[in-house]
Amino acid sequence: MTLPKVITIVIFLCSTVDFSAQGFAWEWPPRSSKIMPTKFIGIEAGTGYVQNAADVNYSQNLILCCTFTSGSGVPLRILVIGESWVAAKTAVSAGFGFTMSNSSFVAPGDTLPWRSTLLINEYAYNVTLSYITIEGGVRQRLFDSYGSIGVFVRGQILASASESLFDRVVSPADYNFNGNPPTKERELTSNLQTSFSPFVLETALTLQYDVPMGMGYYLAPSLTFAVPVTSVMSDATWRYLWTGFGFKLMRGI
Repeated sequence: MTLPKVITIVIFLCSTVDFSAQGFAWEWPPRSSKIMPTKFIGIEAGTGYVQNAADVNYSQNLILCCTFTSGSGVPLRILVIGESWVAAKTAVSAGFGFTMSNSSFVAPGDTLPWRSTLLINEYAYNVTLSYITIEGGVRQRLFDSYGSIGVFVRGQILASASESLFDRVVSPADYNFNGNPPTKERELTSNLQTSFSPFVLETALTLQYDVPMGMGYYLAPSLTFAVPVTSVMSDATWRYLWTGFGFKLMRGI
């Protein structure tokens, strides 16, 4: 075999190998000055379901009212993401954005005699927390697919917190609190004796699939499982499991 034929075969074989870091088979115009990007910037939005496990005591006028131990909520997170492929199958990223979480807890109340029956009530505790979120992580492509698994660390800086406590009638059906009009629920307005941590450290595991969307763009749906390393409250135990999904839209730079 002559040398020119060997060179031709080598060039042909090399042309069939995908050298792009993220593995996408983008085809740029022949005379385009662009090259395959290894750095991306974009936006991520995610939501899901949060299961809370806590030991939160509520005191009304310094008298213990109830203890909330479990609850649930719906979070929302929006981040601006920067990503760099440091190897053919490995990417590191950093993000900055905003997280908001609404959580609800219910605790049993009192059982008191009323007329010829029993009056039963419960307490509902609602919390809305907003955080400034800083994120960093690494992900690895799985085999030769566009799927990947990632590990992330998030710092949550408390921006705002609001909370409310309600007293609800469970039974009997014909009992109402005095008011205009009478209702089965009333808000307790005394000061809540709680203190939220100014900073929460969170770790997350993410399963992601990258879908090329044309030259230089990709869309990535993902599943996320996250837990905090530190408590949501500074004077009580409050941890959670975030199970959710999200989407990234990234552009090569």
